[in-house]
Amino acid sequence: NALVAPDTLAFNATTTRVQISWVDRSTTETQFLVERAPVVGGVVGAYSALATVPSTSTAGLATAYTYNNTVGLNATQVRVGNTYVYRVTAQRVDALGVTTSSAASTELTVAFVAPTVPTGLNVVSVVRPAGTNNNVITLNWTNNVPANAPAVSSTRIQRATNAAFTTGVVNSTI
Repeated sequence: NALVAPDTLAFNATTTRVQISWVDRSTTETQFLVERAPVVGGVVGAYSALATVPSTSTAGLATAYTYNNTVGLNATQVRVGNTYVYRVTAQRVDALGVTTSSAASTELTVAFVAPTVPTGLNVVSVVRPAGTNNNVITLNWTNNVPANAPAVSSTRIQRATNAAFTTGVVNSTI
């Protein structure tokens, strides 16, 4: 039986990982080859293998692969601001270890963009709880996350004793 390329390639990104998923359309594959290539100046570069994912060999079963995306330290990691093409190919490895690949692959181009600065910062309330000398300030803002940006996992809030933020700076991460 001829190998059939997987389809319905999709991705989901957070600040720590990228998940690539696809639908299995072949019943004779033993694994899937997941590859990625950088796109520079609109030109797709060389593909590099990320992983081989064992197959369940059940036609129509959605199979997913997940790998870490810690931004920017080495060539195997995704970098915010870059564009990549992901490719998934069905493969069959026979008893002698010979690998056969499907004639076609499924590709998906993904541009990873950084979240932009939050907007609409305002003070919702200022309350001094009874018996304390401290105010509790409730803030509200809008996170501006572009479509292909990793989800925002935390926000850093700063306060300072002067408007230039040069003295008495305190950072809080939520």
